[in-house]
Amino acid sequence: MTPPLNVALAAEWITSGEADKVVALKQEEAARRNALTVEILRGHLFSGYPTGFFVWLLLPAPWTGRSFEDAARDQGVRVFGAEKFVVGGTPPPPAVRISLTGPETLDSVARGLSVLNSILKNPGPVPEGIL
Repeated sequence: MTPPLNVALAAEWITSGEADKVVALKQEEAARRNALTVEILRGHLFSGYPTGFFVWLLLPAPWTGRSFEDAARDQGVRVFGAEKFVVGGTPPPPAVRISLTGPETLDSVARGLSVLNSILKNPGPVPEGIL
C-alpha cells in the first residue's frame, strides 16, 4: 500500500497544478541538455528524444561500447556500453548510452560531452573491450 501521506502530497500537487509545473521545468531542462548534445556531438551518429533524459551514441569502428566506456572513464566521464543493455544472445551494437540528467549542471554536461567528442575525434589506441 502506498503511504497515505505520499498520496495526499501527490494529490495536492496534481490538483494545485504544481505537478504540471515540475514536469514542464524538467522538460525545459532536458530540452536544453539535448540541444547542447546536438551542438557538441554534431557530425556523430546519436539518437534520443528532444526532451529525453539520455541519448544513444553509435560508435565508429573499431570501438565497442565497452572499449569506449573504458576510454571515457579514463577521462573522468561515465557512460554505459550497449553490452550492459542486451539480453540473451543478442549481439550488442557498437554504442554507448549517455545520461543527460546525471550531471547537476549544464556546464557539467557540456564538459562531459566535450570529452566524449574529443575521444571520438582523437581516439589514440582503442582499449580492448571485454566481450
